[in-house]
Amino acid sequence: EVGQSGCPMCPPNTYSEEPQRPLAFIDGGTVLTLQHFGATGCLPCAGPNGTLAGLFSSPGAAKCLPCPGGTARDLETGSQDCLPCNRGTFRLEGTAEGCVACSADEHKTTLEQGSRSEDSCVCKPGFYRQEDPTHPDGFVCSACPEGSVCEDPGREVPGQPAGFYLQQSDGDRWSVFRCSRDSSSACPAVDDPRTGRCDLGRDDASLACSQCLRDHFVFKGGCERCNPGTRALPAVIAITGYFGAMLAVYYFCNSAVTRSAAPLLSTSISFGLMLTALQSLSILGQLSMNWESPWYDVMVVVRLFAFDLEFVQMDCLATKMPAIARYLYRVIIPAMTVALYLVVYMLSQVVAPRVKLAKWQLPGTLNSVGTIWQSMYITISLVALLPFQCYDHPNGKSSISKFSEVVCWEGDYGVFF
Repeated sequence: EVGQSGCPMCPPNTYSEEPQRPLAFIDGGTVLTLQHFGATGCLPCAGPNGTLAGLFSSPGAAKCLPCPGGTARDLETGSQDCLPCNRGTFRLEGTAEGCVACSADEHKTTLEQGSRSEDSCVCKPGFYRQEDPTHPDGFVCSACPEGSVCEDPGREVPGQPAGFYLQQSDGDRWSVFRCSRDSSSACPAVDDPRTGRCDLGRDDASLACSQCLRDHFVFKGGCERCNPGTRALPAVIAITGYFGAMLAVYYFCNSAVTRSAAPLLSTSISFGLMLTALQSLSILGQLSMNWESPWYDVMVVVRLFAFDLEFVQMDCLATKMPAIARYLYRVIIPAMTVALYLVVYMLSQVVAPRVKLAKWQLPGTLNSVGTIWQSMYITISLVALLPFQCYDHPNGKSSISKFSEVVCWEGDYGVFF
């Protein structure tokens, strides 16, 4: 003002380009700092568009300076200090603007306060990063699919919980499949499914970890390495038992004991009831229940009556068998039984006289075939219905319960018919 001998120094966050020489004197015990001469007023720290939160100044400053990167003044509260940017915002070093939000995407945030660049922006919990060259940020935050785990911010991919299988498809999108009861333990909890999704011995590339690696076989829900010295032994035992059962059925059904009607009827009923009980147990073995020992071992045995040859270790005899091959051998076992009976019948016509054995009779052979087919109708029905036994996945798709890698109503599913 006119008549003043000096002017006070400009307060914080204002400036004057005129020289400001401080002069201190005591007024009633208070030390005052005055501007000596020259300045006509103090201007707020401002840019072209007005006051900017990214600028600050000390008292008596001739110019405003930008706040350090990751900090800015809070204009709403009138803060005179540069404070760290809140989460979800950042501020570049050397700029005049205040803290800037992580684009217009409401699903983005920062891991901590005081972020210095846009690279600090990550996805919020419940979302994961999906690259998108068309987006200004180069990526978008996609919602984690149902069945995955995304509890932490900044996830590059969704996490895989135990009992589920994450598959990447359609670019960076992830889809969640549920592992079947037979292989639920094969799908462990994994933080990053790109580094591995299946348990030891399981093939990561097989959908829902349903298949073992080469030279491995299914054993008690897991995959064990085949023993080179005994890899054929289970199959030899199974084939020997199969032929032995065929011969036993023929000779028993056509023996003197069963020639009369009463013994034949009672024998057929007893044999049929026993097989029905075993087949019923095999149905229980296919329910979604985790059987503990010794019941698990019992169920493995009775599954043979559902043509489930896990005991035979088929994967040790050849390369990995696709699902359709594993289903095909179940289908052909009844037909193969008929064919083998006819082959043995024809061989007996040639070989039996030479070794002085009785030739097989055609009525007896057909009687044996009919007995087996009548006794195994439950198993045959179960095999025929396998393609229709589908279970649901979180992604809306479904798979055959016994062959998790086959998605129902898609791809090779029609081959099963």
